[in-house]
Amino acid sequence: MKLRSRYVFIHMLVSLPMFSRRLLSRRMFSSVLLLTVSVMLAGDAATAPRKFSKLPSKFVWAWERPEDLRFLPPAIGVAFLADTINVQGVAVSERWRGQPLKVNPGTALVAVIRIETQAADNSSAIRDRVAASVVRAAQLPNVVGVQIDYDARRSERDFYASALRQIHEQLPAEKFLSITALASWCQGDRWLSGLPINEAVPMMFRLGAERDEFVRFAKSGRSFREPLCRDSVGVSTDEDAAIPAGTSRYYWFSPRPWTGEDLKKTDLE
Repeated sequence: MKLRSRYVFIHMLVSLPMFSRRLLSRRMFSSVLLLTVSVMLAGDAATAPRKFSKLPSKFVWAWERPEDLRFLPPAIGVAFLADTINVQGVAVSERWRGQPLKVNPGTALVAVIRIETQAADNSSAIRDRVAASVVRAAQLPNVVGVQIDYDARRSERDFYASALRQIHEQLPAEKFLSITALASWCQGDRWLSGLPINEAVPMMFRLGAERDEFVRFAKSGRSFREPLCRDSVGVSTDEDAAIPAGTSRYYWFSPRPWTGEDLKKTDLE
């Protein structure tokens, strides 16, 4: 995947709380930080919760498109695509978010990092570069944690598990670590067990041929076999929500830019 812009300068402004890009030279960038962030907020800045249990029970995903989410109530967080990391062999490239995201000051944010690989070299050096990028995203304003989105093939699981361990070691203690997960990873395939993550979010939408099976499972009143998958779920506004028993945190996807009408679809009561 080609890199559209190498570096990002991010501001959250009182008058216009949004993300925008500016180019920085490699020398300036490396001499200060690989990602420079400045924050100016009205009043006291919200602090990231140190306990995982204090996170919002509902997040909306903001993918790579312009989003104005200032209409969200304070109790709803935003999980936004911050960075896409591409690993091909020993080559690592990044594409930071290029679309504006407007949020209210104090909104709890989760930085989503998409990982795409092709014959990734499973070396400590490559994993260190991936981990460093994830940690940089965790340092963005109001970010309470990071979420890795990686559709790892069976042959890529060793790389992924090792990368998650290195990310965990480098991530500040107050930031939580989440991953998205194929529903099959949470049920019959227990490879997630023992990973140093706070949650795995089963993606209960766009299930393809497995949809009927997992809809029946969700309606059965049972929880996933993998404990890491039991607290959270990923669902979409354009599908009937299939939510397993015991779910306490919801990540909502919308196939179009979010509106107030779309938000109403996330009310399950």
